[in-house]
Amino acid sequence: MLSKNKLMIAIMVSMLGLAACSESQKETAEEVEEEVMEMANDAKDKSADMLDSAKEGAEDLADDAEDAYDDAKESAEEMKDAAAAKIKEACIATNKKLGKSTDGC
Repeated sequence: MLSKNKLMIAIMVSMLGLAACSESQKETAEEVEEEVMEMANDAKDKSADMLDSAKEGAEDLADDAEDAYDDAKESAEEMKDAAAAKIKEACIATNKKLGKSTDGC
C-alpha cells in the first residue's frame, strides 16, 4: 500500500510540474511521469502474480488437507474392522469356554 501512495504522490507532483515549467522541464516531467506509470504497471503486475501464487498455495493446502482426511478416514475404517474381528474372536473364545453356542458371535 505504501508503494501506491508513493506512486500517486509522484504522479500528482509530475502533473503539477507540467503546469508551471519550461519546455525542457516539461519534457523531463513527462519522462518522469512515464517512468512512474511504468512503475505503477509493474506494481500492478507483481500484485496480480502474488495473488495468483497465494491462490495456488491455498489450493495446494486444501488438497493436502483433503488427502489427510481421506487417509485418516481409511485408517479409521481399517481399525474399526480390526476391532470388530477381535471382538468376534473374543466372543467365540468366551462362548466356547462357557460351553455355549458361538452362533450369536
